[in-house]
Amino acid sequence: MQAAKSEEAVRVLVRCRPLSDKEVAAGYKPVVIVDNKARKITVKTDKAEKGEKVYTFDGVYGSESTQEDVFNGSIRSLVDAALQGFNSTIFAYGQTGTGKTFTMQGSSKDPGIIPRSMQQIFSHIDSSINERYLVNASYMEIYQEELHDLLRKQGKEENAKKIEIKVDQNGSIYVKHLSQYQLKSVRHMEKMMERGQQNRSVGSTDMNEYSSRSHAIFTVNIECSHLGLDGKEHIRVGKLNLVDLAGSEKQAKTNSSGERFKEATQINLSLSTLGKVINALVEKSSHVPYRDSKLTRLLQDSLGGNSKTIMVANIGPASYNVEETLSTLRYANRAKNIKNTPHINEDPKDAKLREYLDELSALRAKLASRSSNGSTSAIRNGQLNLADVDDEEATEDESYISAQQALNKERNAMLADTGLNEQEKRQLAEDFARKEEALKGREVERQELRAKVESIEERMLRGHLVSVRERLSAQEEDLRRKQQELDEQERRESDVIAALDREHRDVAQKNSTVSVLKANIDVTKAKTAKLQAEQEELRKAIKEEEALARSIGHTQVEEVQQLQQREALLWTMINYFVPANSWEPLLEGAAYSARRRDWSLPTKSQSVTRPPLFLNYSDERKKYLEEKYNSLLWENILPVPVEMDDVEGNKETTEGEATFDAEEAVYNKMLAGALDAACHEEDIVVDADVYTIEREPSSGYSGSSHSQSLSRSSAATPKPSRSPTDQKPLERYPSAGGWLK
Repeated sequence: MQAAKSEEAVRVLVRCRPLSDKEVAAGYKPVVIVDNKARKITVKTDKAEKGEKVYTFDGVYGSESTQEDVFNGSIRSLVDAALQGFNSTIFAYGQTGTGKTFTMQGSSKDPGIIPRSMQQIFSHIDSSINERYLVNASYMEIYQEELHDLLRKQGKEENAKKIEIKVDQNGSIYVKHLSQYQLKSVRHMEKMMERGQQNRSVGSTDMNEYSSRSHAIFTVNIECSHLGLDGKEHIRVGKLNLVDLAGSEKQAKTNSSGERFKEATQINLSLSTLGKVINALVEKSSHVPYRDSKLTRLLQDSLGGNSKTIMVANIGPASYNVEETLSTLRYANRAKNIKNTPHINEDPKDAKLREYLDELSALRAKLASRSSNGSTSAIRNGQLNLADVDDEEATEDESYISAQQALNKERNAMLADTGLNEQEKRQLAEDFARKEEALKGREVERQELRAKVESIEERMLRGHLVSVRERLSAQEEDLRRKQQELDEQERRESDVIAALDREHRDVAQKNSTVSVLKANIDVTKAKTAKLQAEQEELRKAIKEEEALARSIGHTQVEEVQQLQQREALLWTMINYFVPANSWEPLLEGAAYSARRRDWSLPTKSQSVTRPPLFLNYSDERKKYLEEKYNSLLWENILPVPVEMDDVEGNKETTEGEATFDAEEAVYNKMLAGALDAACHEEDIVVDADVYTIEREPSSGYSGSSHSQSLSRSSAATPKPSRSPTDQKPLERYPSAGGWLK
């Protein structure tokens, strides 16, 4: 009878080791947070685009967890499934140096999953009732895509036989020429493990002093004979695969070279194929690349086939390995979606225990036929239990002794009979000898059969032999224990559900906060867009203002240059028209009026109002103004005191009009040149009126030198505004009125 098939997901556990001494010395910080109750792993990263990564698994174990916590919390139920006839697989996956081998094997003081599984198996067998078990084990490794038998003794001729992967008639994977050993106890298993570990390929890298350089697979086949509900004997076969995978490596971190580099390359290739198989199974691809690697070929039943599977993902907490940690968690997270279809393997044709039981039945039938009473009905029906067998063997021993005693008694009676002649006695003695020889022959044959039976029985393990009432009582006790386990599991599930509810509430609250933040972000984005638009407008305005300022600057520079040219021309004309000793006293006493924005010169006579120019007036207006100011034309001359040397060299100051030749030879030539140049420049208007001259006082100015000519500053001494009629003097202004000769 075979249980109905149903899908079951691969269970994934994550175990995080503590920081190593090297990592602590190097100053690396832990970036992994383990939440056992919520079964969550949180990884903090420095990169803003990644932030925190949160993963949820079937079980998580932090650095404070023990080997017992891992086994009792998640592994024990899978070993029970193997004892019930399921195929079960446990494999450790992760980066090199994260504790995979420690999790699977442990140490003598702190055993791992493999020795604890063996302890559970043999404890179950010891406590079983009316059941027989046959436990076989094999141990092999995959080193650089080659299979090695770790239990085969070195130097034997068997080493010449190459082990290889085959497929049986039922489509199941097996390894040809792989040695198997029957296990009798946990101690026997430990010795086998020690031998296998000595033959396993290990090496040292910068990340792990004892790094596994191969994938190791320890397989335990458990065959059980039990009475079914139909009262017949049935056999179920469970298989437990315990896989310690080699760790993924980065050459830059392990600094592997030579042979170690080749090993790392093969390890990474096989693990990459394992990742492809996981992805194909999750995506339900039509082709799953099991055949691309020997590792995936051997794990074919465990991934997507007839098996209950647990993946133990081992990670490190250090910030130095955060990328490898995230990669392991991504693989583990995808593996949760793989679906298997496990079922109990019951009454298989190739069960070794079935062969042993059939052979035992045949041997016991022969033994029964040799017995004196010939009671063989129960044996032939195949319903003889172990207690009946022991009783039958005791009866056979008693029958042999009774037959021998009867034969001896008959011989003694024959010898005591005096009525027999010698020939009859010899004949009877020969008959007695033949009977005795036949009896001894049957006894020898029976002993040989019993030796064979004992040899076969020694290969099988069995529990207690009890009566039906005791068996029912034990079953009730087992049911109570199972119920307690179910209650405990329900309690844990309730805790998990409560934790999930809290998490959902937290998520809802966070979602609400996120919604508010998103709304605020939208408002902020709108404000930011508006401010950016205003900023862009301001930038454009600034650019326009800068362009205008540059244009104004250029214009001002040109105006300053023109004013400087005009000032230079005016001073040149003053130097030619007026001697220095005449205008220097005027400039020393000149005063500027900010209110009127003009200069006033000192004078000893009363100043008169100068008539305006009549350039832009109409003819009638011109005529009127000319008549009005005609009487003042010759009076609007500023009298300047002139110092003159007399014959004796004494200076004499005269008031009124005075004329003289001021260095005629020099001034006339220079004046002629200046006037000639001025007359040829249409844009330059010569205005030598002293009222329009703006000049800073200077002491030591020389009329014959232009190196000390004064410049005018429009900021310090602004030029007084002039009316349009003051652009150039009237032609009727006198060319000489005491100033020019």
